[in-house]
Amino acid sequence: MRLLKKDGTVEELTMADYLWGVVAAEMPASFEEEALKAQTCAARTYTAVLQKSAGHKHPDADICADSTCCQAYIERSDAQARWGLNAQSYSEKIARAVADTDGLGVTYGGEPIQALFFSSSPGRTQQLLSRLRDTQVLYFSPAAGRLDRSYLKKGKKVRPNITAYTLPPTWVPVEETYGRLFRPGQRKIGRFIRSVAARHRFREPLLWATDPRQVHLLDLLDYGGLVYDCDREWEDLPLDWEGCLAGAADVVFAASPLLADRLAPCSSNVALLPNGVNFPLFSRPSDLSYDPLPQTTGPVLGWAGTIRPELDLEPLLYAARTMPRWTFVLLGPQGEGNSLLPRLRRLPNVVLPGGCPMAQVPDWLYRCDVLLDFLRDDRTCDDLVSCRMLEYLATGRPVVSMLWPDQIEPLPDVVYGAHSDQEFLTLCRHALDEPPNFAAQRRRSHAAAASWSLRCTQVVNILTTAGLL
Repeated sequence: MRLLKKDGTVEELTMADYLWGVVAAEMPASFEEEALKAQTCAARTYTAVLQKSAGHKHPDADICADSTCCQAYIERSDAQARWGLNAQSYSEKIARAVADTDGLGVTYGGEPIQALFFSSSPGRTQQLLSRLRDTQVLYFSPAAGRLDRSYLKKGKKVRPNITAYTLPPTWVPVEETYGRLFRPGQRKIGRFIRSVAARHRFREPLLWATDPRQVHLLDLLDYGGLVYDCDREWEDLPLDWEGCLAGAADVVFAASPLLADRLAPCSSNVALLPNGVNFPLFSRPSDLSYDPLPQTTGPVLGWAGTIRPELDLEPLLYAARTMPRWTFVLLGPQGEGNSLLPRLRRLPNVVLPGGCPMAQVPDWLYRCDVLLDFLRDDRTCDDLVSCRMLEYLATGRPVVSMLWPDQIEPLPDVVYGAHSDQEFLTLCRHALDEPPNFAAQRRRSHAAAASWSLRCTQVVNILTTAGLL
């Protein structure tokens, strides 16, 4: 293959040599070999996608070494210099990952998927926008804090049609009532978005808003249409912010019937758009490419996601203390502030492996005999089916979910719903005793009907009818 290097020269490389440079650039070589293999398969798949579309960008090359355009790549000598004393072992480790996965990639319907992942599991917005194939997208994410300088960096090409930017921070979080302090921060963000849009030659683009706070930017931007996509309640924000945003939108998408009913007085163009799932990724056959828990015997019950302070883990603590021979897995980044985490860490039957590459999440889910879902104290919309729940259902595994006291079970035919810690434990026992394939196909059917591809088709049809695409 032909690689356009950063100095403008074109180099002929074998696929193996190219993938070595990609994996070395995109993942720390200290990671487990299975993680490096997963990254290699993702890189090989994405390379196949880029090779199909590279002709208009690089007439003399198949792909380039610029991560903001194609894919990250590092020269072998530069990587080895960076690794120092570990250069030989790390070089051999990545070479094994490339060799052991030779010819392996990820396809769906005979075509390579776009095997990319965002810094965290892709959310609703990323999943939908990444599937608008014939549309160029500028994706703006908020700054991580007031000292975040990521906005000074070039945009990152996270999909062939999506360039991601970080917004500049506002120095002090100020309420709207303090107008003289509030408005300068909004104008700063507005100027940044206008500047980026101008560089990409966007004229009167379609704005896709997901947060009521974005209503303050509408008067600062030129746009040809506005979509408000609501996937949660915003009880911590003034009601008129969301009301004004929904009222100004040409189309409002709501992720649940209750959200749709709440927004209906603000707009006559509210469409129900439930959450979705990357069905090809999570419904793959359950033969494990590797065992995440090779030394573990007995039942395994697991949860996947970011462990936030608001996550209510009391049912898990109760079950783990009561059933010491069961293993409980909390897969995902561990945010600060959850008061139960210290107690859970002290239990020998609770495993906290941290985060992992997106490609490995299904392996962890299939390793579990039962999948668990817990409540978040800051999310009270009780008819919303989360993306996590749909990912669980795609595996076909039994699912036990906590419910609010008066909540009606949203998926009673495929999910065990518990209202107390004691009922949670009882239903976990029932789920472990569930006959094989008792409801597995029904669960997968629920997930298949909620695939992001179908959701995106719905979005395209609605926006086309509204004259926005």
